[in-house]
Amino acid sequence: MNIILSGKDIAKIDRCLSKMVASSAAHCVFLIDRSGQLIAHSGNPATVDVAALSALTAANFGATAEIAKMSSTSFFTREIRRISIFRGWVNTSSW
Repeated sequence: MNIILSGKDIAKIDRCLSKMVASSAAHCVFLIDRSGQLIAHSGNPATVDVAALSALTAANFGATAEIAKMSSTSFFTREIRRISIFRGWVNTSSW
């Protein structure tokens, strides 16, 4: 699926990510898609390999979701819900 972001969309995303950095103890925040492609970031990633971190994060999320489905344990189910809630926050219209 291809997503085209307008300048207005990018500005909203940048504001949201900047708020996340400012309201947390994070040095930087990344917005990545399910395939691990970096969409945007805010803050100072310093010496982090952003492309590698994005790909590994997407792979980790996918693997954890599959483990949860296979094991159906409450721990993994809670973690997937927690991560999904965080992901959902980024998708809100509060940008």
